[in-house]
Amino acid sequence: MNSIDKFLKLYSYKFDKGYPDMNNEQDILLLENILKEKFDIILEATTSATEDLHEVFIAMFLVGHNTITNIEDFKKTDWGKEVQKLPKLDKKKEHSDILNLYFNSKDIDKNINKYWDLYDDAEVGAETIKQYMGPIQSSQRVFDAGDSGKKIKADVVAKDSNGPLSISLKYGKGQMNSLSASQVMALLYDIEDLGMGDGFLGQLYKIPEYKKAFDQGVKEYLTIVLDNYKNSDKYPSLRQVKNTDKSTDEILDDFKNTQLNNITWLDYRKSPKIIKKAIQYAYEILDQDKKQEYITSKQKTINRSIDDYLSKKSKGITDSQDNIRELLTYILGPDEEHGYLYAADLRKDGGKVFFLPSKKQINNEQYILTAEPKTSKDGSESANYEYLITVKDKDNNKLFQFDVLLRFGDGQWTTDLSQKGASFKVFEENFGKIFPPK
Repeated sequence: MNSIDKFLKLYSYKFDKGYPDMNNEQDILLLENILKEKFDIILEATTSATEDLHEVFIAMFLVGHNTITNIEDFKKTDWGKEVQKLPKLDKKKEHSDILNLYFNSKDIDKNINKYWDLYDDAEVGAETIKQYMGPIQSSQRVFDAGDSGKKIKADVVAKDSNGPLSISLKYGKGQMNSLSASQVMALLYDIEDLGMGDGFLGQLYKIPEYKKAFDQGVKEYLTIVLDNYKNSDKYPSLRQVKNTDKSTDEILDDFKNTQLNNITWLDYRKSPKIIKKAIQYAYEILDQDKKQEYITSKQKTINRSIDDYLSKKSKGITDSQDNIRELLTYILGPDEEHGYLYAADLRKDGGKVFFLPSKKQINNEQYILTAEPKTSKDGSESANYEYLITVKDKDNNKLFQFDVLLRFGDGQWTTDLSQKGASFKVFEENFGKIFPPK
């Protein structure tokens, strides 16, 4: 029996399909946690043009790259020569290889405007980062682990007279997302028996009263969609599901006639991809009043179930310092020993640029957490389970805020919930006193 067979024999029961579906965000999170907890293996995240090019461009601008002033010249640039002009840029070949990978692609015409936007953002970002450093002696995009062999918490490393500075970059808004909803909620509400195996809703689903609510909720959602999409003014634009001989209408009608009456949440999660896609396309064209009918139903099902579960399992937001430190470590993703510069949303009012603490610094302090439900602009309850968490020091000074936003990973009712928080605000004066740059 090979290693993969042994792994699947031990852990297949944790995945809906009996194996990790790499197109399913919850499965990927679960796989990463099993590998980390059981085997001490950390997976590198898959990168994209956004991360690759943005990071390479910033590394180049930090050491004197001369700005290309128009998009036509940008498209035709010989990036190998451009990189060689930068004596302070380390690992020149690796930077050239990344640039050539994208600029020699057959999709360059389709993507050139996006690449130009990344380039513009990188120029602004590099100028902002320079304000936090002395004269820069070298820079590079991080392509691998550091000298210790451990993963570096950085996208770019730049060096001045004080030594190397790790820089973590976010193109556009910085987001504390793609975290396990189970882990966030277990730490935030001090729930010991909330594990990682089945997702957050998956674990609630084992409790009969919530199973009934989720089964009813998914049936209400599907009924609203199937009973109303043909009445929408947008019905003629209903998209066709790819890789099937049937029309979207035929897929939906067959599903309604044969499966809707007895559908459960678990059944729908395991439905073929073409059915989920057909439902998604039908939902997209619904009139707004019907979408609101679904949103109201989801609030009653998801939000009320979570609130009820927390009221029975938790005494409220945790005051356990161990839990809080572990939560902050999970949210911030610190390096073990060294702080790093966090830079995001760089073109907006100077961006969000500040030093994030090391794990050692986090563990040296004590904290207070508070939580407030987030509401819509009109003051009504959010359509999602959403709270704003404020982290304070032991003297009640605000340090930073982040949001817990639990949403379906890739569509209505088709997956478990993921933490999709996008709000991250630092109270810089207080934060800098507690976590001075190190």
